[in-house]
Amino acid sequence: MSLVFLSEADVRANLTMRQVLDALEHTFRRLADGEVDYRPRQRVRVAGAMLHVLPAASEDSGLLAFKCYLSTRQSVTFHVVVYDRRVGAPIAIIEADQLGRLRTGAATGLATKYLARRDARTVGVIGTGRQAYCQVEAICCVREVEQVLVYSRQQEHRERFASLVSERLVPCVAVGTAEEAVRNRDIVVTVTNSRDPVLLGEWLAPGTHVNAVGSNALSRAEIDTVCIQRAAIVACDSREQCAQEAGDFVPLMESGEWKWSDAVELAELIAGWHPGRLHDDQITVFKSVGIALEDLAAATRLLRNMGLWPPPLSTAEPEES
Repeated sequence: MSLVFLSEADVRANLTMRQVLDALEHTFRRLADGEVDYRPRQRVRVAGAMLHVLPAASEDSGLLAFKCYLSTRQSVTFHVVVYDRRVGAPIAIIEADQLGRLRTGAATGLATKYLARRDARTVGVIGTGRQAYCQVEAICCVREVEQVLVYSRQQEHRERFASLVSERLVPCVAVGTAEEAVRNRDIVVTVTNSRDPVLLGEWLAPGTHVNAVGSNALSRAEIDTVCIQRAAIVACDSREQCAQEAGDFVPLMESGEWKWSDAVELAELIAGWHPGRLHDDQITVFKSVGIALEDLAAATRLLRNMGLWPPPLSTAEPEES
């Protein structure tokens, strides 16, 4: 099988949020069964640039992949490289900006599916960057959302985002403060690159589910310690990776009030190892840092959709005579 290159346009044309939700849910179940392996993000840097690498492998599919992206002051470029053990070689290089938005949104969607109240109808969003739209899209796939309120520091940005969401998904209103966006909402999303908390726990109504998505460095925090202290359940995509990257939790860890063994992993919720929410007044938090198996799951579904995997038997294994 020859190596194929898939562009951002290929991803947009051949992969949907509902498909990625299904793919991630399957993969997290396989993680609970021990059939998926991954490693936390690794970073190397030179002056003005940083390379980030996340590897994963699936016994279930026989595919292995790594996501890599280069961040500079001017831009970020994303790629996923997929290998097939039967072929013994790479089978695809995928431009992965849109793929990353979909898989990050899908992780939030799954956390919302398993932790938010069944009757959750309103969503508050802080942040309107490139990840924000897919966050709302995924939540709309798992709950019957009636309204979204959004805040970002730039009025133009939040109004543009509200218009897009209203046109494509559900009614969305741009508001003037973060508190107005999230107070009394059923589901809250923070998706910013802020170094200081943009969400205060005192704003949360009983029963709120929070998805904290934007921070994946110990130097950044989107939610304050009160959010964590008020949470009956803190879930995450990976305890190991969150311990290395979730800056929101550092103050409580340093004071001894929090340890990552207190958290439940998304795979454990999906596999039924943890009961999740026990009553409607509980506040729940999902901390997302983005892990490699999510990229592998989304890439695998993309290749299936395009008829590129599994490869024909003649290119992978000889037929028995």
